[in-house]
Amino acid sequence: MKTNRKTIHRMSPTAAALMLLMTAAATHGPAFGQTIEQATGAEASVSSVPRAGNANTPPISNDSVRGDVLLTMLDQWTCGPVHQSTGVDGKRADEALRSLYPDINADNTLAPTNYVEDPEKGPIPPSFTFRPTCSAYFKYTQPKEGSYKVVETVAPFYYGYVFARGFNHWSASTPLTITRDGFSLGTEVQTVRQVDTRSGSAAGTDQKGIETFMKTTKPFSAKLTSAVPYGVLMQWTDGGRQNYQMMLLKGSEGQAKLCWNTNTDIVRRLHCGTWSAPAGWKRGQTLKSDGHYVIEDRAPYAGEGGMIYFNDRSE
Repeated sequence: MKTNRKTIHRMSPTAAALMLLMTAAATHGPAFGQTIEQATGAEASVSSVPRAGNANTPPISNDSVRGDVLLTMLDQWTCGPVHQSTGVDGKRADEALRSLYPDINADNTLAPTNYVEDPEKGPIPPSFTFRPTCSAYFKYTQPKEGSYKVVETVAPFYYGYVFARGFNHWSASTPLTITRDGFSLGTEVQTVRQVDTRSGSAAGTDQKGIETFMKTTKPFSAKLTSAVPYGVLMQWTDGGRQNYQMMLLKGSEGQAKLCWNTNTDIVRRLHCGTWSAPAGWKRGQTLKSDGHYVIEDRAPYAGEGGMIYFNDRSE
């Protein structure tokens, strides 16, 4: 059975949902594979405690990331859509499976923003429909000393289509203080999660987001020259079983990942951006983005289970 989004859009929500579910069940079943625990590995159980370094500390090594590189991973945006894939580094899933779920906007940005419109790119065309601040029309600038918020947002993007299954919204704002020679992360994070009610419906129903402030008694700070080991940078909790982690994970040779691990009643997911430092890199320059991805645990959704994956690969 072959389907596409134009065909689905012409069908009723109920018929479209049944058609897609039958197609996926016949050809794929749930997308099982690497779990969040497997993706984070042993580093997820180790707290990262920065140690003294100097200007000659490698930007990214086999056991740590230099402080100024980590700060740039926090203030250089990971921005844009990710599409359902066959795995963390896998190709795009085929049309039948992708049509079950909306595409996702997975962002990490700084507020207030440190990106400015790039005059060399010319004016933004009036026909440009995607978010202009998440495009090549804006360029990175090194943020000044002061107080900011690191804002992580993972939410569905519907393009006007109807999908059989939903994807719950999540956002978290983490205080970041930048000083002349270092930075620190705040002990309280503001989070908002919201059930996606558009599943199987063109409009959905109005529902307020659930705001929760999560806290920790263990602050994190580092110098720009520090060697920051791989592991959990911070973990905030609501005082119960719900928590939110910021992690620094090792990637392939010369790569490091900044990840957010969300574990709540309606959102369980891992969101990671992968970075490498060009030769001769220094603070104020951009890192090389080697992609970002999302692993979604479907257990919070009624009648579902297993993992699905999204990444920014173009094929």
